[in-house]
Amino acid sequence: MPLLQIIAATSNQMPPPCHGKMIYLHIGRNKAGPTTLQDFFLKYRDRLLGHGIQYALFGHMKDFCPGVPGLGLPHEIADFQRQNPGQALLISNEFMFGWPDDYTRDLATALLAFGVTIIAYIRDYREWLWSAYPEEVKRGANARDFDSYAQWMADRISAWPSLSGWGDHFGWSNICVRSLDSRSLSGGGLIPDCLKALRLPTDLAKTEATVRRNQAPCWMMTEMQRAMMRPANGEAWNEEEATAAEQLNQLLAECIAESPGGCMSAQYLTPDQDRQLGELYNSDLEKIFTKTGTDLPLITPYELPERPFLPSIDHIPADIRQAYKKKANTRQFFKEFPTTLKMQPLELHPRPTSWRYSGRIFR
Repeated sequence: MPLLQIIAATSNQMPPPCHGKMIYLHIGRNKAGPTTLQDFFLKYRDRLLGHGIQYALFGHMKDFCPGVPGLGLPHEIADFQRQNPGQALLISNEFMFGWPDDYTRDLATALLAFGVTIIAYIRDYREWLWSAYPEEVKRGANARDFDSYAQWMADRISAWPSLSGWGDHFGWSNICVRSLDSRSLSGGGLIPDCLKALRLPTDLAKTEATVRRNQAPCWMMTEMQRAMMRPANGEAWNEEEATAAEQLNQLLAECIAESPGGCMSAQYLTPDQDRQLGELYNSDLEKIFTKTGTDLPLITPYELPERPFLPSIDHIPADIRQAYKKKANTRQFFKEFPTTLKMQPLELHPRPTSWRYSGRIFR
């Protein structure tokens, strides 16, 4: 390693942990189990405290749960820990993973007097991308098709830029990077694995079955929601629009469940995307190993066939489309959920035979 890099790396190392002043920061990333872990930390915070770790909420989550300490800014983390020197502090917020590098630097500066361990989970980029896609659609924040979304996200798929910032500011010896790959999870699951990273007994999770949260819905639901967004403005739906979208999706879910074919499978990734994302992920794992010594398992291509079609609302089977139109084509539905009227996808828009509602005539 060049001399300047050695000097930079050693200058960024954190001082030895002070007794009773340990801080654990779980920084995400998103779509890599943060909600599952946060649910566990919140539910069993008394159990964690019994082992010397205080769980606190941070940032936009600080007022989420009354009775749980909430810290809004970096200096508040430092102040809280100075006031509670006999216990370690645990914070979990996935938004820290992708926030600006200046924020990471400021946080490192605020916590210089403490021993800090950064815990980050990453996920096979192929899985991460097709999990992030429906999540953004669900929020009403993405109207792009999958290929356009993948291209738009190209510079944000790799976890390395964020991880390298955390490593530079806190010192790589304080960075614990884990993978959701089942081959690397201690104890066979996310929660036991994280407990080990926290230096806690994994049997704290014995009675807690890992429940996957925020799972991706049937692709038809995703493409239905995406078709509701015209034109795309990059802004999430407001509360009224989100409620309307949920009502429309419930109708479609009923139609899918009642269809003999159900939610037929659809392929989002192309063979080229499979290869490119796999190579990027493996390359980042090698960088992580170089910096931390953590040897995470590499992935192999899925060996996908050529993609038959790019999933869109046009590929929802005809019987499901017709059943949806029938369910949505009622006065009572539009009376109860008037906002759905302006959000109906054109391809599935019901055509009432002849009735007037809210000043509009349908034929």
